[in-house]
Amino acid sequence: MPMDATALLEEIKKLGPEDKKGLCKNVVGELKGKDMHDFAGQFFKELQPANLKDALVAAAANLPEKEKKEALKETARQLTPDQQVKVAGEIQAAGLPPPGGKTRDLLWLVVVSAFAFVLAGSFISIATAMFVTVPQGGVKPELVLTMFTSVVGFLAGLFVPSPSGNR
Repeated sequence: MPMDATALLEEIKKLGPEDKKGLCKNVVGELKGKDMHDFAGQFFKELQPANLKDALVAAAANLPEKEKKEALKETARQLTPDQQVKVAGEIQAAGLPPPGGKTRDLLWLVVVSAFAFVLAGSFISIATAMFVTVPQGGVKPELVLTMFTSVVGFLAGLFVPSPSGNR
């Protein structure tokens, strides 16, 4: 490194945090086009991998949404297909959080209530069909019986312990 560059580096190290921010703004404001590209490229090239990742994540936080998506796509293209699939799976897994307790309870209540309603309706239909003759071309009682047994099996399955452990 030339002597004047070493002296400049020593002066930069002496600056306070706000002065360093101001210096960065001035450098970014002065360098344009290829000069900025070369400067930034060399800067990132010299960083250690852990610091480089942190710098890239911090820089991406300042991008508008559209540019974040484009940067992510371009970066993902540099990965192998297997790595792309793995990263996509990790992103999807981090997507929607599981529902909260109240939401989960409401969902179970709706599902079990719907099946209980079908169970009661099927039972009433079967009981009524025992005393009423099925008209020609009407619904066969076996269909209602099938629905009844399916719902009974579903509801019973809710109360049976998991065969793969205590979950």
